[in-house]
Parts: sequence; C-alpha cells; structure tokens
Amino acid sequence: MLKIALATLAFVAQSLAFAQATPVGLWKTIDDDGKTEKSLVRISESGGDVTDPNNGKVYRAKVRTLEGGKQLQMRGYIGPFFRTQTWIRVE
Repeated sequence: MLKIALATLAFVAQSLAFAQATPVGLWKTIDDDGKTEKSLVRISESGGDVTDPNNGKVYRAKVRTLEGGKQLQMRGYIGPFFRTQTWIRVE
C-alpha cells in the first residue's frame, strides 16, 4: 500500500512540474533592452507562428521554457534571421 501511495505522489508531482514547464499560460513580455515590460500575452497552444502586432508580420516561432517554467524563450524566425526575447510567467 505504501508503494502505491508513493508512486501516486511521484506521478502527481511530475505532472505538476510538467504543467508549469509548458508554454501555455499568461506571460509578461520584456523589451529587447531586458528591462522594460511591454505587454501581457496569453499562449493557448505551443509551436506554430507568431504575429508582430506593430507591423502585422507573421514569423515562424519556437518557444522553450526556462527555470522550471518561470521564463519563456520566444524566438521568431523570418528566413535565416531570428530575434529572441525572454518572457516572464504571470500565471
């Protein structure tokens, strides 16, 4: 019985850690200077494209969580060129 309880506890802990490591959630965007907060962005899916609201251009996007899901590295590509920002999780 103790083994089952420990296995269940380990599974729940792993599931919670994985949930925080996904990019889904609300993020605070930080300007390229690394200090200025710009906006809040809600991500509901991972992967795909990202649209720049300032100019309407669509970029290929790759996202990666950092520091156990507390930060998000957002990288937008257009051809061989890319720009990367690090965002901070709000929720």
